[in-house]
Amino acid sequence: MCRKLLCRILILLIVLHYSMGVVYELLLEDEKVFTECTGKPKGYLNMSGFWDFTDLGLEMVEEGVIVSGNMTSTWKVDPTDRIEGAASLFYFDRGSWQQTVINMLVRDFCKSMYEENQFWQMYWTAHATNMEDVKDQCVNFGTTLTLETYLLDMKFPLDVPIRTGRYKIVVQMHAIDRAGVRRKNSICFQIRGELMKAT
Repeated sequence: MCRKLLCRILILLIVLHYSMGVVYELLLEDEKVFTECTGKPKGYLNMSGFWDFTDLGLEMVEEGVIVSGNMTSTWKVDPTDRIEGAASLFYFDRGSWQQTVINMLVRDFCKSMYEENQFWQMYWTAHATNMEDVKDQCVNFGTTLTLETYLLDMKFPLDVPIRTGRYKIVVQMHAIDRAGVRRKNSICFQIRGELMKAT
């Protein structure tokens, strides 16, 4: 089980970070970007349990989504917790969501939150104008990220056979305490859109 998971993670990392394959674009369904997880596990929080978007502007335009403003962490985790993240790509086929082979697991998100060439860095934290002030706070409760105005244009290369069509990325975040126990306030959200070859 562990070896199989490790292989999938390695394949995903190789595909997403070192691929010179076809460039795809995810055309977002919703200008809010994030939606509720379907079949969310009991006790999991949604995006509002993770970040407060009250002062964040999201406006859908033809080229993508214009992002501007501030977002403040609402996730009540302990500063000593290790934050683990997982993402899975699903394809909508014949009326139901089918999981693909593309998955990602990040054991210590805080260590790579601002690391260059990570997907979340390119589309999110690279645009934090107060990064130097908050980079040691990770996603601790009350941390505010001030974002410059930028266009969220989700283009990325893939070097595996993949169909165009409707997809969703399901993201889960977990806080792990010092004893290695997962806290009961995990996060689940998803991003939906139409995946097509970029022009």
